[in-house]
Amino acid sequence: MNVKIKTPSIILVDCFDSFTYNLVHRIEHVSGIRPHVVRVDECSFEMISDYDGVVFSPGPGLPEETFDLLDLVKFACDNKIVLGVCLGYQAIAQCYGAKLYRQDQVFHGVSRKAVVKEKLPMFDRFDEFFDAGSYHSWALDKEFIPESLVVTSRDDLDEILSFRHFDKPVWGVQFHPESVLSPQGDLLLRNWIRLLNAKAC
Repeated sequence: MNVKIKTPSIILVDCFDSFTYNLVHRIEHVSGIRPHVVRVDECSFEMISDYDGVVFSPGPGLPEETFDLLDLVKFACDNKIVLGVCLGYQAIAQCYGAKLYRQDQVFHGVSRKAVVKEKLPMFDRFDEFFDAGSYHSWALDKEFIPESLVVTSRDDLDEILSFRHFDKPVWGVQFHPESVLSPQGDLLLRNWIRLLNAKAC
């Protein structure tokens, strides 16, 4: 008997960022799945409910300034497999109690040296050190990281660059995996797709 394997579906919530479709194209490239894109101001819980995986894009400003982003993130993290990139990462972190601060040094179009703190599943098959393309001026305050979030990578200044939820399929990355400044970004996206495939089938 042939068992039909379900292809997971992905919705990508666009927070008005110029990188959104770069991210869409990289996800499609590594998985063959083209995410459905919806603007954050047009997204709803009902839309998110129709998909297996949810990606929250980068974007300008802060999570609390971006329409209903925090409410959408809370709903998605309770019900779906989630990846947050840059602004999406910050929104996930805030939903679990983390705090942001404005950095003295702005990272826009900068390749930062990063170190993997935990390999599985986010950084499976990564080298211990990798380059992370960054475009942000806000970061997570290391003094206010909730126990529910496990730090998975840091930069060479010990700033947090990624996390996973300790018992939910929720990941966040401050850097941009879709950027040419993140050479191993495709591998990270493949790792997320592998998790999505395992959970959705």
